[in-house]
Amino acid sequence: MPLSLGSLGANRVAGVFAARFGMGPVLPIGSLVVAADMVFLALWRDHLWQLVAGSVLLGVGVGTTFAAMPALIVKAVPPHETGSATSLNAVLRSVGGAFGSAAVAALLTAYTPASGGPAEDRGYTVAFLVGAGACILGAFAAIGIPATRRNVSRQTSGSHGDRMVDGLPSKALDGPCGEGSTR
Repeated sequence: MPLSLGSLGANRVAGVFAARFGMGPVLPIGSLVVAADMVFLALWRDHLWQLVAGSVLLGVGVGTTFAAMPALIVKAVPPHETGSATSLNAVLRSVGGAFGSAAVAALLTAYTPASGGPAEDRGYTVAFLVGAGACILGAFAAIGIPATRRNVSRQTSGSHGDRMVDGLPSKALDGPCGEGSTR
């Protein structure tokens, strides 16, 4: 539940932030929020409130990045490739989640006693820090994403008076959960 609340709030904030600064900075900021959460959980996870706070912060970071990716993809590819590009994003998100889960399982297994039982506390610390490092690398990679490949003019309003963000109607950032949502 805390992760979902963080994600829901982040979708709204990402939409407002994108309207003011453009969608480009949203993805690296979301990655850095997840990295900060991983460092927080690597250091502090002894009390329930720390786990709840970590889950909310993780939701904020993941919600921000999930809100940014489809909008950045739509902006960067020709209109006739939008479906393929967003589908590839969904596939890579699933593969990345599976790869990340397998990497964490391998790290925790390395810190699990041969006699069985749960992984040592140090294993969780290492897993969170490796995750933070991956998110920081992701933020740097996101900074390198080209601004646009389409010939899109940056307008402040569309042909029917719609608000525009990075050359896209602001409604393109809206989903069933409201402004900035992609879910």
